[in-house]
Amino acid sequence: MLDLNGLIINVDQMLRRLIGDDIDFVAVPAPDLWPVRVDPGQFEQVIVNLAVNARDAMPDGGRLTLETPTWC
Repeated sequence: MLDLNGLIINVDQMLRRLIGDDIDFVAVPAPDLWPVRVDPGQFEQVIVNLAVNARDAMPDGGRLTLETPTWC
C-alpha cells in the first residue's frame, strides 16, 4: 500500500530539476487521501514520464500541476 501524497513529496525536487526553471511545478496533495496498492517504482516512473512529456510540450515555459484529488 502506498501513500501517493508521500511519493509526490519524495519526487518533488527531482521533478523540479528535470523540468527546468522555465516551468513552474505545483503539487496539490489532497487531504486524507486513501492509500493505494501500486508498485512505487513503476508509479514514480509514470510521474517522471508525464513530467517529461509536459516539459517537452511547453518549450516556452508554463505550469505543471500534479494533483491528487479525492473525487476520483
